[in-house]
Amino acid sequence: MKRAFLFAVLVLASAGCRTAPVHARIDAAIAPLVPGDSTVLAGLRIDRLRGTPFFQTFVANGKLPALAAFRSLTGLDPAVDIYEVLYAMRPGHDLIFVRGKFGGQFGFEPRFNAPGVQSGSYKGYYLFTEGSRGVIFFNSGAAAVGGVEDLKRIIDDRDRPGAHPPMSLIAMVDGVPASAQLWMVTESGLSASQNGALFTGNAAGLSRYALGMRQATAYADVSTQFDLHARVTFQNDSTARECRDTVQALAGVARARIAQSEPQLLSLLDSLKVEAKRSEFRFSLQAPFQMIEPLIAANPATTSSQPESRLPGSSNPRPR
Repeated sequence: MKRAFLFAVLVLASAGCRTAPVHARIDAAIAPLVPGDSTVLAGLRIDRLRGTPFFQTFVANGKLPALAAFRSLTGLDPAVDIYEVLYAMRPGHDLIFVRGKFGGQFGFEPRFNAPGVQSGSYKGYYLFTEGSRGVIFFNSGAAAVGGVEDLKRIIDDRDRPGAHPPMSLIAMVDGVPASAQLWMVTESGLSASQNGALFTGNAAGLSRYALGMRQATAYADVSTQFDLHARVTFQNDSTARECRDTVQALAGVARARIAQSEPQLLSLLDSLKVEAKRSEFRFSLQAPFQMIEPLIAANPATTSSQPESRLPGSSNPRPR
């Protein structure tokens, strides 16, 4: 398979160049499966967070939408069965890839008993569906969650001439430090519809920057608090400077309106650092988990409406 061979060469070459992880990376079992027209990739390294407050609050308690969707469809427990999560997005479509241990023995299909989920297969791969959404499993310990047609396309692309993963986006991940358990990269500005939902009120001035960015990278160390760093590259130096000035102005307005009775918000603003270097805008901030938990909890996708059940081991061997 050309996609798998291409990525195997890339992984072997990088392994020979360094002996210790310096940068983040996408698991080699997942990377060849990512659609080539993806515009945003985001990753979460669950295996590096076990025992941390973030793991207990957001993973073990099921407060992350992507993991809630996976558990709803499979009954698998993300806190036990998943090592790594990759979110891939293109306009109107999204896929969630996970790497973990599925079933009592590696390479064997779990016996699913999640209510309402139908079992089947597509071209020899196990496919479980619930309406228009589903999950498909690969014999490498990887799985994908998304629209059924998008899942079938992953399989179709494996042998399609010219199909390949988004290599430029994958290469951008190499700019993320290995210490970051959470990261995001994109080479595409937000669409007008996406942007309109994100920036309202005083922050509406950020709209044209979101639409006009050339590429962006964000990453966070979430082992003890939310320690975020981001950089955005624009088409020219002046736009980067304008973006810096706008963010600084918004921070000033927020500070003027925050009462002294809200020290956490003042602390957040104190941690904010922004700068513009040529066409690149950078910012960083630190926040305690108590501040970001309500934002995640407010998302209706964070909890599953489906009954959940733990899988009892494994049965049938995988066909491929």
